[in-house]
Amino acid sequence: MENKSFFKKYEAYILTAIAFTLLNIWYFNVTVADMGLVVQFIAVKTGHLLGIYDELPRLTAGDPIGNKVFSGDYALFAPEVMRASAERAEYLPWVFSIEITVFALMFIFLGRKEAKLTRPDDLVTVFSPFQRAVIWANIFMMICLIISGFNITFGDRSQGGMIPYYLRQLHELVGFLWAPVFMAMTILAFKDCKLLKKTSLASVMFKGAFTPTERVGYYAYAIFGTLIVVSGLYMFLVHPHSLINAETINMRRLMLFSHFAGTAIFMFFTLEYVYSSAVAVKGYLRGLWSGKYPREYLEKFHPEIASELK
Repeated sequence: MENKSFFKKYEAYILTAIAFTLLNIWYFNVTVADMGLVVQFIAVKTGHLLGIYDELPRLTAGDPIGNKVFSGDYALFAPEVMRASAERAEYLPWVFSIEITVFALMFIFLGRKEAKLTRPDDLVTVFSPFQRAVIWANIFMMICLIISGFNITFGDRSQGGMIPYYLRQLHELVGFLWAPVFMAMTILAFKDCKLLKKTSLASVMFKGAFTPTERVGYYAYAIFGTLIVVSGLYMFLVHPHSLINAETINMRRLMLFSHFAGTAIFMFFTLEYVYSSAVAVKGYLRGLWSGKYPREYLEKFHPEIASELK
């Protein structure tokens, strides 16, 4: 048995942690918000929810109606996240351009992996019709959300009009419909959960086991996808009224910040997965559509699935 070093054994997790930390330092502090204000705001909300103290007397002191409507101590209560709109429009094109350039260079110099098939008709069913329906619904909805989301991000450059207006409405509608699809996809792909595999869901869950890189990608998808769904649904469903106007607006600002940050990180791991599975490996999308892969393909790229389906 090969004796791997600590770094070699946990290489995928260590490199991801380093890249993730650098991304967060840059993205949160440079292009999204003043993190000090965000932390203060979360502390105020947490203390209020836990009953440690009540911020309402401070907010309503002096001018009860004015402070309740427009908020009180702005520097403490409201994270300054709205400046993110202009700065995202300035920095995000560079971020995605760099990512796409890196993947393009990898494709040029490394090429595509391909399994040599001597028995092309020896096919194995990997995805059921239900699984394929969930996968392709997830793909098409994510494409729609990405396009309409970029329309919102760069709305100041589109100069308004009916197309940006309808794309914003489409983003909200598709986002609402994507929530159950995302939940189904997350459950089907949860290969680490032994408890689910002991239930009736085992028959519909994806086969095989995670590699370290796939495990990182899955948990990033699940965690930040959940953050996107929760923050998006909050902004979609919760609206201010005269009694809780300031508090709701500030919570919506925090949810907006969470939505921005979650989307940026989610996109990073999504692009990596799309490249490594669909672009860098020939034959993946064809099998994803039909549900069947040549056995030799599985033996080369997914031996754990090939052994499980023998």
